[in-house]
Amino acid sequence: MNRLILIGNGFDLAHGLKTSYKDFIDWYWNGVLDQLKNRNIYSWSDELCSLKTTNVTLWDVFASCPDIINGNACAYSNFNTHISNWKNCHKGYPIIFNESSLIQNICESIETKGWADIESEYYNLLFKCGESYPAPIKVADLNKHMGLLQDKLVDYLTDVENNNNIVRNDKIYKKIYAPFNGRDISQTDFDLIREDIKYSCSDKVFTEIRGRLNFYENKGFVDSTKHNEYIDEGLEYKKEPSSRDEYPFIFRLPNNVMLLSFNYTNTACLYIPENNDGHFSVNYIHGKLENLDSVIFGYGDELDEKYKELQNKNDNKYLDNVKSIKYLESDNYRKVLQFIESAPFQVCIMGHSCGNSDRTLLNTIFEHENCISIKPYYHKRSDGSDNYIEIVQNISRNFKDPKLMRDRVVNKYYCEPLT
Repeated sequence: MNRLILIGNGFDLAHGLKTSYKDFIDWYWNGVLDQLKNRNIYSWSDELCSLKTTNVTLWDVFASCPDIINGNACAYSNFNTHISNWKNCHKGYPIIFNESSLIQNICESIETKGWADIESEYYNLLFKCGESYPAPIKVADLNKHMGLLQDKLVDYLTDVENNNNIVRNDKIYKKIYAPFNGRDISQTDFDLIREDIKYSCSDKVFTEIRGRLNFYENKGFVDSTKHNEYIDEGLEYKKEPSSRDEYPFIFRLPNNVMLLSFNYTNTACLYIPENNDGHFSVNYIHGKLENLDSVIFGYGDELDEKYKELQNKNDNKYLDNVKSIKYLESDNYRKVLQFIESAPFQVCIMGHSCGNSDRTLLNTIFEHENCISIKPYYHKRSDGSDNYIEIVQNISRNFKDPKLMRDRVVNKYYCEPLT
C-alpha cells in the first residue's frame, strides 16, 4: 500500500512561515508605502493600483498617519481608511486612488472574512469580464494583473523562505511514515487491501518488504527490538492468511510515499529520508520558487457548472490560467497519475484546505478506484476549536459520489491535529 500526502499552505504555517494570502497582501501594501516614503512624487503606479495627488506629495498624505510614521503594519483597511479620511479633511488637496478589480476583491475578502483565495477571486472575475463591475473589465487586463500578483507572490515567498530557518517537525515526520491503521480503510475497499496483501505474500515481494522493514527501523520509525517478531508474524500469515483485522505489522508499512506539495516553498523536502531508493518523493505540482517558469498560479475547477461558459467563449485568454492545462507543461501531473494507478493508496491531508481551486485534480485522486482512505490532519486553534469539519466540507465538494465520500473520509475520532 502507498501513501499520498497532500501538502498545502497550512503545512508551511505549521512550520512558522507567514505564507497566508493575508500575510502576503499586508506585505504588498506595506511595499506600496515603502515606495512612497520620503519621496517627492505626486503620482505612483504598479498597475495593480495607482495614486495621484496635486499640491502635496503622496508621502505628505500618508506621513500624517501615526501608524505609518511609527512603522506599524498598514493593512489594506488602514490604507483605504486613511485615504478616505484625507479626502474628507483636506478637500483642497485631492488624492485619486485606483485599484484593479482583482486586488480590490482580494482585499475586501480579507476584510470581511479574514482570509482570501486569490485564485478563486480571479476565477469569479473572469465571468464579469466585459461587464460594468463596477467598471468594464478586460480579460487581457485581468490576466496581466494576475501575472503581476504572481510575480509579487514569488518575491514575497522567496523573502519568507530566505529569512526563516525551517526545521523539520518530528511529530509530522512520524505521521507521514506511520504504519497504516485498519480502521482508516473504507468499508468498500477491503477487497483491494486483501489482494494487495495477498500479492505481498509472494516470496519475491516478501523479501522486498523485509528490506523495507530494515529501512523503517534504521530511520527510527519502527521499534528495531521487535524485528524478529514482525518477520515471524508475517511468515505465519503467509502460511495461513486470516481476516483483515489481523494483518501483520510488516504489511502495514507504506511501500511508497509521495508528498504532493501544492506550495512553492522547499518545506516538504525536509521530510524525504536520504538513501530511500526512490520509494519516497516530493512532487511540486505547482512548481518551485527557484524555477519561475515552473510556477502554476490559477484555477482548477473544471467540475464547476459555469466552467463550460469559459470554454464556449472561444477565446483562449479565458483559459490562460487553467491549472489542468498548465499541468501539461511538465511531467508532474503524469507522475501523480502513475502513482495512484500503481497500487492502493491512502490520502493524508496536511495543511491543504481542499478548496475548489484544485478541484479537478482532487476529484481525480479522491474518486480513483485505488483510493482506500482519506485522512485529514486538522488544525487545532488556541481556543480549543479545530477545522476538521471545514476540511471535510471542502472535501465533499471534490466528490461526485457523496456515498463514496462518506466511506473514504476517516471520521474525526480516528484523526488528530497536524502538530
